[in-house]
Amino acid sequence: MAKCSACRQQFDSPFWKLATLCPQCKAAQVALHANLQAITPAFIVTPILVGLNVLVFIAMVVSGVSFIEPDTGDLIRWGASFGPYTLGAQPWRAFTCMFVHIGILHLLFNMWCLWSLGLLAERLMGNWNFLLLYLLSGLGGSVFSLWLHPQLVTAGASGAIFGVAGGLVRF
Repeated sequence: MAKCSACRQQFDSPFWKLATLCPQCKAAQVALHANLQAITPAFIVTPILVGLNVLVFIAMVVSGVSFIEPDTGDLIRWGASFGPYTLGAQPWRAFTCMFVHIGILHLLFNMWCLWSLGLLAERLMGNWNFLLLYLLSGLGGSVFSLWLHPQLVTAGASGAIFGVAGGLVRF
């Protein structure tokens, strides 16, 4: 007798099959997968977000910004958030800073996290809900960062990614 890893019920399973789910739980898992596939038949948002971040970084490097460690002036020119500008005449920086990264390692780590969490969140929440969560989380992270440290230059998708992680926990 085997024990189902989901419902903990014992069920008959031949010894050569390493079944971990009883037939009822297996059927429920297949139905859930089909429902999720119907909600989000294709991943659209996550690849586009990753692509936008990578394209902005490539454009930055091609224009002469350091590949490893961009200086503050370059980051500001490309749309990073900086309190005196963002809270002044350039509020759009709270949005654009989500797509500017401070070097290749920053970009790679953020895109790895976005890809890993984004595909799961997009599948569970649907394309548009995931996009809305990502953008609102990114803007929220920008505003919070401005509130904590208005004199720092900030950039990156970390606030949006943490928001996605929080959304997954809540989901």
